[in-house]
Amino acid sequence: MVAPYGSNEQIVEDVRQGPSVRHPFGTDNLGRDVFSRVVIGARDIVTLAGLGTVLAVLSGTTFGLISGYLGGLFDESLMRF
Repeated sequence: MVAPYGSNEQIVEDVRQGPSVRHPFGTDNLGRDVFSRVVIGARDIVTLAGLGTVLAVLSGTTFGLISGYLGGLFDESLMRF
């Protein structure tokens, strides 16, 4: 919805254009809109970083709760690991 063009959509008449209202970051040497490519690439990176954070929080919480509940040797070995 934010990216006005596809990531690989070529606009032949707009090859190597500078920044403008139509292309905020300009176009590359193949006529692809740089802004659209940045937005689409950023979406993947933000999704991956969010997923990694959620997985780290869930696994850390789970191991911490189990270690705290069981205690003893299991707690010591898990915390050293």
